[in-house]
Amino acid sequence: MSTPPTLNYDQYQFQTRPLIFKADGHANGFSFEERRDLHVHIRKSFARRGSPPSWAMNTSALKLLLARFLELRANIRFAGNGTPEERILRAQKLLKKARPALIERRREIVALKSAGGSAKLERAIKEIDTQLAVSKDAALIVCGVVHYYVRCGYRASDTAAALKNVISCSKVSHIAGALQNLWERMQSGKDRKPKANPLGDSRARWRREGKCVSCGRAKETEKRHCNACRERGKDYEKKRHQKHRAKRLLRMKKYARRHKAERARRESTKRERRLAAGLCLRCGKRPPSQNSPRCQECKNGARDDARAERLKRSQAGSSAA
Repeated sequence: MSTPPTLNYDQYQFQTRPLIFKADGHANGFSFEERRDLHVHIRKSFARRGSPPSWAMNTSALKLLLARFLELRANIRFAGNGTPEERILRAQKLLKKARPALIERRREIVALKSAGGSAKLERAIKEIDTQLAVSKDAALIVCGVVHYYVRCGYRASDTAAALKNVISCSKVSHIAGALQNLWERMQSGKDRKPKANPLGDSRARWRREGKCVSCGRAKETEKRHCNACRERGKDYEKKRHQKHRAKRLLRMKKYARRHKAERARRESTKRERRLAAGLCLRCGKRPPSQNSPRCQECKNGARDDARAERLKRSQAGSSAA
């Protein structure tokens, strides 16, 4: 025979209702005989999420992750030197220094809200309250999220309640996701401080010494580069210009072919529409003449244009002779 599950009473379920009866001296006034009429809710740990990640169960890895997380919240771009405990204390000091500015900002937003501001100001006030709560005991809150939400598998609402509702449910899941993303960045090496560029240091030294900033040799003029480097730069720019010019011409030819085909298609459509309507193909205003697709006026105009063109050519030939 299986053991029945342990029953618990929700102490806030009937807090606004009068007690109907008392049985067995229970605080809420209900006995186990009445359990068939009550609603039972069973919560499962890790029902939706998987098992805890490796960094949550490793103390040394959690220290490094917590130190880097607090450094990022304190606007420290790269990981600092020292032990994780020293880095955590350094980041907490910077977070506490930023509290007066946040308090002043909150006071200004509250004044705007009292003057008839929009609902966005209310959300901004809540965000600043969360920042103030986290900056006061940042390490303690993050450790609480890791313990309850990540290790024990509590839900976000239960985790927020366990932390005395200092942060909201959405902030709990946000912190857990940010920790996981930061751990992946740390493992992939994307969070490391970039190495110094030796070429950049050499160029700075050459510039101070009055040498060419590209090759480090003595310059013939007061310009930044020597004559040899300037010639190489000109050749490079010339080749680059020719390359882009060839690409531009090819693109223009492609567009010209496309435009020509589109224009031919429009002309063909226009001719078909005029033929169907019984109009002149050239002007599209008058009916065509007999045994011709054009009207008599358009034929006379085309004949006059051809005669003028022949006369112009003959005059140009006689003047050249």
